[in-house]
Amino acid sequence: MKDFNMRSFVSLTLTVSLILLVFTGVVLYIAPAGRIANWTNWVIFGLSKETHQAIHTTSSFLFVFFSAWHIVLNGKAILCYMKNKARKTVIFTKEMVAALALVVFFFVSTQYNVPPVSMIMEIGDSLKASWEEKAQNPPFSQAESVPLEDFAKYLDSTENEVVTLLEQSGIVVQDNEMTLEEIAKENNMSPQQIYEQVEKQGLQVVDKEYRSGQGSKTIAQLAEEHEIPVEVALQRLQEKGIQASASTRLQEIALQQNLTSHDAIILITEP
Repeated sequence: MKDFNMRSFVSLTLTVSLILLVFTGVVLYIAPAGRIANWTNWVIFGLSKETHQAIHTTSSFLFVFFSAWHIVLNGKAILCYMKNKARKTVIFTKEMVAALALVVFFFVSTQYNVPPVSMIMEIGDSLKASWEEKAQNPPFSQAESVPLEDFAKYLDSTENEVVTLLEQSGIVVQDNEMTLEEIAKENNMSPQQIYEQVEKQGLQVVDKEYRSGQGSKTIAQLAEEHEIPVEVALQRLQEKGIQASASTRLQEIALQQNLTSHDAIILITEP
């Protein structure tokens, strides 16, 4: 392989992996939240969100590895960028300081969620939220991954009744222990479409405390939903040793206390 140019190989691999990173990064930037993507079997360019995430991760490893290789092959050229007019190596050249300042600026801006970086995140959140306006939210968090037996309990029904209703709709259920996601894949449908068939038969999750999307709501919004003064909701949390404000999101409390969103709601709604 005398004609094989190693520098060219490394540079081209680096370029292709960068293109993959940018492509999947854009897709994930506009993709819906996981609960919507999984529930509706969201696909773009023939690939699911999960697959795009996997490609983005593997491309990142490829990019990092070949970036290091590129630095090794072009070390002398890179060192030239760090020489002054007297041809002496200086680590903190004007260009290096400017590069570090730019990176630190974006890092700190992201950490404290301040403009202009916060605007980038807000646009992304807005794009993700737009999918929720077009699609039906799952009846509760991770509904697609719940075994049929447990799913039937949310419907205040039995697994045999649910299976019968699905089969009447032409949906094949090979095993009562299958999840909605597995049943959907076997029938070339999305979990949402499976649930819609169940709803048509008069069964649905009616307890609003189980519904998905609760984690993104603030204490003030939840208090209003449950007709509780926000001061009372905050007092109940404080009595349980949890410091929060009206603008605190439920998911923050759930993560801090290692609770599900449903359990966190109970802390607010029950004296």
